[in-house]
Amino acid sequence: LFYARLTVEALIEVLRGQRTVRETFAGPVRIADLSGKAAERGLSELLVVMSLISLSLGLFNLFPIPVLDGGLILMLFVEWAMGLVGRELTMSLREKIQTVGLALILLLMGYVLYSDIAITLSERARPENPPPAHTKP
Repeated sequence: LFYARLTVEALIEVLRGQRTVRETFAGPVRIADLSGKAAERGLSELLVVMSLISLSLGLFNLFPIPVLDGGLILMLFVEWAMGLVGRELTMSLREKIQTVGLALILLLMGYVLYSDIAITLSERARPENPPPAHTKP
């Protein structure tokens, strides 16, 4: 429950602009890197990382973005509310909403992948033991 709360809080902070997407989300490149580092520390550490990834993906899937499960739940609620007033959501509008949701997810995936690569390259470019700074006598 603790990790679920942390995950939800991090996502809310991103939506409020208190955290950046770059520092909060990890794509396949960083996930592979984190998983490799966790595996080096042992099976229990790897299982913790894998469970956190699974939990994070599950919670993200519940966000009310069309094409995600949370978006489908939202659409069901909208259709139910429209049915109360005798209206119906047209198939054309449903398709447009799903297309916008898919575009948002693809843009997010592209940005996260780009960030992963940039972060990984910058980490590898840094020397592990930088030379000591020169001081004036």
